[in-house]
Amino acid sequence: MQNNNTYSNIPTEAARLGISQRLLWRWIKARRVPSIKCGRRVLLRPTEVDEALDRFRSSAIGEAKTT
Repeated sequence: MQNNNTYSNIPTEAARLGISQRLLWRWIKARRVPSIKCGRRVLLRPTEVDEALDRFRSSAIGEAKTT
């Protein structure tokens, strides 16, 4: 389990998730995945990315959203 204060970048998160960097960028631009812009860098919290993906999966298969 990672600390909630841990940040990651686009290439690292894309590799961890097994998706392309381009797809992750699209999700960020569409505001599906929360991100933090720090100058020219875009930072992600792995825990928030995982939560966002869980919401996608739930809505894709028709499960009720839990908060």
